[in-house]
Amino acid sequence: MRRLAEKMTIHLLVVGILVGLLGAGAMAQEIVLDFPSWQVTEPGTSDWYRALIEQFERENPGVKINFNHIPFTNYVRTMITRFAAGEVPDIFHVPAADLMAFAREGWLENLDPYLATTDVLKTWSPLQEGLQYEGNNVAVLVLGYGFVLGYNQKMLDEAGVAVPTTVEVLLEVAKAVTKDIDGDGLID
Repeated sequence: MRRLAEKMTIHLLVVGILVGLLGAGAMAQEIVLDFPSWQVTEPGTSDWYRALIEQFERENPGVKINFNHIPFTNYVRTMITRFAAGEVPDIFHVPAADLMAFAREGWLENLDPYLATTDVLKTWSPLQEGLQYEGNNVAVLVLGYGFVLGYNQKMLDEAGVAVPTTVEVLLEVAKAVTKDIDGDGLID
């Protein structure tokens, strides 16, 4: 899984950065790429990005990445403002839930020609399909977060149901444990 994540991120950097940098390694002056992120201060994720940035900079002399922090609460609004003003960052990532706001404005390029030269479309998570707009991939999935199902064993026991193992059973179990606990006539 770690190797896949590294491979995915390297592909993202290659697709998202090198498109505009073909031949940049031969240039004499240093290039600084702007990479704003809400994840700059997140333990683990920040370390992961920083390691990839370090590797990219090592492999591309003369190119530096300015990984700078924008708080998550302001991130999408700040990016929309920057895009609208024509101050687009060189490296951009966005929560998938907010991606279409950028796609609908025509701010994101069709990445399919670039992805066709990689294994992304064949080997990536099926979640990649959610990053398409008008049939074109406009982003590359970097982090597919997993979700964990927590449960209350006492509630399951009282309802006489087992821990669900499929989506269909989950829906049945949810109905079985859903009740009016406080007696006000409304399901809690």
